Amino acid sequence: MNETSCAVDQTTKDEENQKLKQDHAEEIEKLTLDHKIKILELQNDFKLKEMEIESKQKQKTLDLEKEVQSLKNEIEIMKMRAQHQQTNADYKLKEENQALKNKIALMQLESEYAQIQADSNLREENQTLKSQMEIAKVESEKEKAAIKDQMNEEIQKLNLQINVLNLNKVPEENVVARIFTAVEKILVNYKTGDGDFFSENLYKLWYEDMSRSMENRKQYVNEKFVLIRKETKIIGNSNLWFASKQKGVEHGEEDNYLLTE
Repeated sequence: MNETSCAVDQTTKDEENQKLKQDHAEEIEKLTLDHKIKILELQNDFKLKEMEIESKQKQKTLDLEKEVQSLKNEIEIMKMRAQHQQTNADYKLKEENQALKNKIALMQLESEYAQIQADSNLREENQTLKSQMEIAKVESEKEKAAIKDQMNEEIQKLNLQINVLNLNKVPEENVVARIFTAVEKILVNYKTGDGDFFSENLYKLWYEDMSRSMENRKQYVNEKFVLIRKETKIIGNSNLWFASKQKGVEHGEEDNYLLTE
């Protein structure tokens, strides 16, 4: 009966451990999916920002190219006019001045374009760095969560071990407060050399009286002995089994069947 009870307890413990492992695995999987989704969202935001910057940059470049082309066309037109007015010195001077102005304007536009390009590159680098920092933060939180889960798992294992030890611990009590008349006095002389204990049938009376008074799976401690009754549902003059051993003396393995763990 003890073996069946222990087997059922072990099966229950195994099922509880399996359930804890399954819950823990599901929690880890959920956290992992959440972190992956967060990273994908950050990457998507970064990609949208990048596309927005590229679009604005392309538009700005097209506008500048149109303006430059317009100036170039104006210069070409002025050159064509100058070819028809070679003899007009004032016109040549005006043409040279205008060409110089156009050149200065073109240089200013190129400088502005270079500054815009530099600002765009800097913003892009800053955005990339910010995204990398966000991803690193998410990874750090993920690592902290994994460490926390591992610590919680170790704590659960220790708690389970403590619970198992508590379940296996057999409580100790003093001998039950009950009057055994003369039989209780004989307990002191049990196995101490008084032979009349067995020949006068006192042992049988004492044994049965003690067995009825003891509870299953508990220890009853005397000054010299420890008594343990095996678990049984049969209460009568027969099949009342308990084991005894001298206090402070370890019992041998051949006596294990008499003791209740």
